[in-house]
Amino acid sequence: MFTILDRNDIPVTLTRTTWFQKLLDPAKGHPEVKSYLSGIKETIQYPDFIYQSVRDPRSKLLYRAGLTSGKFARCYILAVVKYVQEPLGLHGYVSTVMLTDHLKKTGGLLWIR
Repeated sequence: MFTILDRNDIPVTLTRTTWFQKLLDPAKGHPEVKSYLSGIKETIQYPDFIYQSVRDPRSKLLYRAGLTSGKFARCYILAVVKYVQEPLGLHGYVSTVMLTDHLKKTGGLLWIR
């Protein structure tokens, strides 16, 4: 779907497979994010908060407020990005994206805007 640079100039990729088979899956995914593709990009590039994942030390939770509307108007976009060391350097891959009304603070705050 896209590859963009995060706030630390590390490339982050959202694959078509993750988008269509994981995120938009009506049973196990988060199809409510379908209309927020540009907001997902903005969340990765300009997050408001970055927290460490408690599930995977390679993953970060990137939050951005103010990009949603309608019944999700008070929600953050949360992009979970797993950073992997590759031959050409560090590369991030979007694991999942969801809309949430709260910050998951258990992993520890890494950065705030």
